[in-house]
Amino acid sequence: MEENFDLEKISVRPSVYLYARKMESRLREKDKEKGKDGWHDRNLYYYLKKVAGCLKQILDIIKITIMGEILTPFSNSKIVEEDILIAIKKCIDGGNFLMMLADNLRDELLKRGIKK
Repeated sequence: MEENFDLEKISVRPSVYLYARKMESRLREKDKEKGKDGWHDRNLYYYLKKVAGCLKQILDIIKITIMGEILTPFSNSKIVEEDILIAIKKCIDGGNFLMMLADNLRDELLKRGIKK
């Protein structure tokens, strides 16, 4: 894990900040069963499969909602609040699985003596 960063200099967009807070909140929910940073015990395929599952669920929600029409969810009056909330949760879960994958890949580089 990269330790050399200055928190005072970090500035992020509001949307990135809110998304990161939601990601952290979901991770903390899982800490009880997995432990903090408990994602170092799986293989890379596991995380890719989890991300694909999240994307499939999001696509299923959008397909069901737009019923084959080519519309963005925001312009479609048929999308219901519950579906939007589920889709957001799956975006957050998918983001966390991608972060876990990136963290494991970064660890692999460090094992090889490559710092990026």
